[in-house]
Formats: sequence, structure tokens, C-alpha cells
Amino acid sequence: MQTAAKKGLTQAIRSRFSPRSFLRDRGGVGAIEFAILAPVLIGLYFAALELTVAVVTDTKVSRAANITLDLITQETETSKADLAGMTDVAASILSPFNARNVTLVYTGIDVNGSGDPKIDWSWDSATNRKVYNPGDDVVIPRGLKIANAYYVRVQIRNPYNFLSSLPFLDADATSITMAETYYMRPRAGAKLDCKDC
Repeated sequence: MQTAAKKGLTQAIRSRFSPRSFLRDRGGVGAIEFAILAPVLIGLYFAALELTVAVVTDTKVSRAANITLDLITQETETSKADLAGMTDVAASILSPFNARNVTLVYTGIDVNGSGDPKIDWSWDSATNRKVYNPGDDVVIPRGLKIANAYYVRVQIRNPYNFLSSLPFLDADATSITMAETYYMRPRAGAKLDCKDC
């Protein structure tokens, strides 16, 4: 009697743990799928979040450059103090994102009668000094090389710190610098002077 019971138990164990039994068993498939897909979905979520915040920040950087340049070109004259005030304007536009390291470089560009662009004045918010020497050649887009034209250019740079450390990024890649360049003509006169740049 015991031998028959042992044989029956042995057969039950063998049939339960046989390769054919494992192939037919569908229990736990959902858990395995979840274990495979969960890291992928979590990674996609964080990547989408990072990308969305980066795009919003880049839009704000562009807007800050455009608005500050628009404010400056409404006058006939500017100064270092006026230009320094634009960093506060840019910081308020970039809010709630970090703007402590935002850098603005303004340049007055005079295009002579031959269509050659030359530096008139320049100012850098990082150093509160000029960047280029007056009279130096400067590269501008071909479409702006109009004889006797005058432009004010802004170059903005703002580092964007990643919200998370993503595994596909280099370990040292914790931020990128977002930069934009815009040109505008003065609207209150033929040119914009900077009296102490």
C-alpha cells in the first residue's frame, strides 16, 4: 500500500516538474511580462519628463533673449547699467528655472556702405565689459548684409541641469548649455549707441 502511494506521489512530482508541464503552465506570465516591461516604461517616463522640461526651458531661453533685445532696441541710447538690468528681466522670464548662470552678450553691429559688418560696441553680462573691439569684422547672416544697416545682436547662454541621471547619458553629463542668437534693428533711430560700453 505504501509502495503504491509512493509511486503515485513520485509520478505526481515528475509530471508536475517535467519540461512538458512547464511549457503548458501559464501561471506567472503576467509577472514576467511586468518585470521585463516595467523598467522600460519607467525609463520612457523619465526620458519624456526630461525632454518636456528641456523643451520648456529652451522656449523660455529664446523668449528671454527676444524680449530683452526688444526692450533695448526701443531706445536711441543704452548703457552698461541698462544692459545689466536685462539679466534680471531674463531671470524673471526663465523663472521657475534656474537663471543664476544666465549670460547675455549684446553687440551693436554697423554695416557700412559696402555691406561689410563691423563691431560698433559690445557688452558681456558675465564680465560687465566689452567682448569685441570697435571696428572689428563680425560674421552675420548673409541676408542681413544690407548697406548702411545697423543691428543689435543678443547671444544668450543658460545651462540646463538634468532632473535625473539617465543611464544612457555619460556619467559626467549633468547639464547642457542652451543658447540662442537674435538680431534686431533699432526702432527709435538709425542706430543704438552705448555710451559707456
